[in-house]
Amino acid sequence: MTVLPDAEYIAICALRAAFSKQKGRTPYIQPRIPANAFELLQGGPVVALYKVGGKAPNPGYVDNSMFAVQVMDLDRRAAHRVAREVREHLKAACDRQFTDGEEGYLANFREVSGPMATGDELTSNRPDTFRFVATYMVSTKPIRP
Repeated sequence: MTVLPDAEYIAICALRAAFSKQKGRTPYIQPRIPANAFELLQGGPVVALYKVGGKAPNPGYVDNSMFAVQVMDLDRRAAHRVAREVREHLKAACDRQFTDGEEGYLANFREVSGPMATGDELTSNRPDTFRFVATYMVSTKPIRP
């Protein structure tokens, strides 16, 4: 029996690894927006990446996951920059088939909607906070023995 990998976990691992190699502020990366996100913004950008849909066209081999990505920062240009970096890091991780070394690897990247500014109930009362959202399709495959 093949159990498809935890796509969200592998994508977050890939982002953390990529951002750890960069100089400057390292984003706080989680599978959701933390309750204390506005406090965390004092130390740098907050990135939430989480699976919102998808399907396994071949349940024994590949899972196509749709991810929502949200980036928040106190500076608009910085938030937009990090959102664009997330896109590039995810694409690069898929191109080189990033693996968590345990259960699977990233295999394909497709942009559904690119980073765009949003101002909804999460940030509408916070004029000092900027948020960009994007949606990506990412394929994951299990590691085969």
